[in-house]
Amino acid sequence: MQTILDITCLVALGTVSLDAAELSSAVNKAEGRPNIVIILADDMGYSDLGCYGGEIHTPNIDSLAKNGLRFTDYHAEAKCNPSRQALLTGKYHIRAYHGRDVTIAECLKDSGYATYMTGKWDMVGDIGGDSREIPQKRGFDHFFGTPMGCGSFYAPIKLTRDGKPAEKESDRPDFYYTDAINDNAVEYIKNTPRDKPLFMYVSHTAPHWPLHALQEDIKKYEGKYSMGPDKLREQRFERMKTMGLIDKDLPLPPSEMKVAWEREKNKEWQQRHMEVYAAQIDRMDQGVGRIMAALRETGRMHNTLIIVSSDNGCTVPYSPNRTGAFLNKATRGGRALRVGNRPMGFRLMLDAGSVRTANG
Repeated sequence: MQTILDITCLVALGTVSLDAAELSSAVNKAEGRPNIVIILADDMGYSDLGCYGGEIHTPNIDSLAKNGLRFTDYHAEAKCNPSRQALLTGKYHIRAYHGRDVTIAECLKDSGYATYMTGKWDMVGDIGGDSREIPQKRGFDHFFGTPMGCGSFYAPIKLTRDGKPAEKESDRPDFYYTDAINDNAVEYIKNTPRDKPLFMYVSHTAPHWPLHALQEDIKKYEGKYSMGPDKLREQRFERMKTMGLIDKDLPLPPSEMKVAWEREKNKEWQQRHMEVYAAQIDRMDQGVGRIMAALRETGRMHNTLIIVSSDNGCTVPYSPNRTGAFLNKATRGGRALRVGNRPMGFRLMLDAGSVRTANG
């Protein structure tokens, strides 16, 4: 089966007019019963990807696009959980919120599929909540991830493995949530019997705030955004025209920047935001490469439908006075956590030479 890059989010299921029950019936009739892998980014603009005109290094997702299909008719709910509700149920999110619609995982499990999920659950209403046990109650044989919508990439709150607390797994000094999401997906693929089809839902929190990335990935993008966001928009827009993704006569929409880049007082801070954001997507793509390698290693790649999407467009800034149960109260070293956009704090870190991440 041909691999597919699907950037239509909810339209991915709506386009083929299949709800979860119909999908189950369809795969039962398919020769060889295809494996299905859904990889979902969190609050990522579609032009961030190289295959959509972006400058971020995403060779693995780009290769799927080159050998599959790119979709350009994008329908997004303006929030994470409605998009994810609709994706799992095939129903418009208002119904999915308040009904008990069956999930894809439940249907495919009943059809003999091995069903796995790694990453962010983030459901509300009858389909879930923030309970550790819900993903397995809604059709997944195994779940590694977080019930809530976002949090630290180094010490995610309520980290869960098969319904049990797994926060201790993040105590390793090299723990990084994006890597853990992808690595567990790889292990699930490798451990699935060869004669059993699998459904894998890889549900990332990247590149949603907080902006947490590994230094080795950030270094790739240092100085890359010195031109400012408006120039970056122009460059991406022209590449999208060259790639045939948008009409060549389409004008660039007006900028939403409140302050022109020439008058921006905190250029280093703003550049750092984008460097770390890009690094988060870069790291996610590296994991996509490992998932593809696992599919090849287990002889599944030729018969796997791969869908890559984002739940909605880019997020809004995180204000310093915002609170939430997904926030750690302190660092591992016991220092009180400071949130929000704080340019002065960034300048102090630069002066101290201790910048590891940018936390937006």
